[in-house]
Amino acid sequence: MTLLANFERLSGNENPLPEYATAHSAGLDLSACLTRKCKSISPNGDKHDFYLRETSTRVMSDNPVRLDGQPKLLIAPHETIMVPLGWKCEFNNRHVMKIYIRSSWSLKGLELTNGVGIIDADYRGELFACVYNRNSTAPISIAHGDRIVQAIFVPYSITTVIEKAVNTTVRGEGGFGSTG
Repeated sequence: MTLLANFERLSGNENPLPEYATAHSAGLDLSACLTRKCKSISPNGDKHDFYLRETSTRVMSDNPVRLDGQPKLLIAPHETIMVPLGWKCEFNNRHVMKIYIRSSWSLKGLELTNGVGIIDADYRGELFACVYNRNSTAPISIAHGDRIVQAIFVPYSITTVIEKAVNTTVRGEGGFGSTG
């Protein structure tokens, strides 16, 4: 089955169109777009917008500046950052876009804050990867254009929810590992 996904390039994004790394890749690679506004998330949930200036310098500003070379974002230990991907996306209803961290970044200590990002078919805002550095001492460096996440489009069904007693089974209330 082929699904049509329309990606709209946002200003400042010169990264290539998201693509599959190989003919058998399940995930569509998306790259960090560090010429767009990043968001730092404080432990209490406050968001602070910033642009990168020079390598690793964060500036609170509403004015992007074209950078020479490849800007790099340093994510401090236990820091959460919303990394812009530079795209908006439109795809068919009854599908969801799931965003996963690429395994190479996971090995370095980077993870998505919610494990997997869920993008609904009616969302039309900019795509971000909300990442967390789980390292206790080492910062993680992301360069502009680094492929950091991959997207998988998945069909789903709508469930009708009712309130009613559930049937019993042989397993009953046995938890994980209870079946052997």
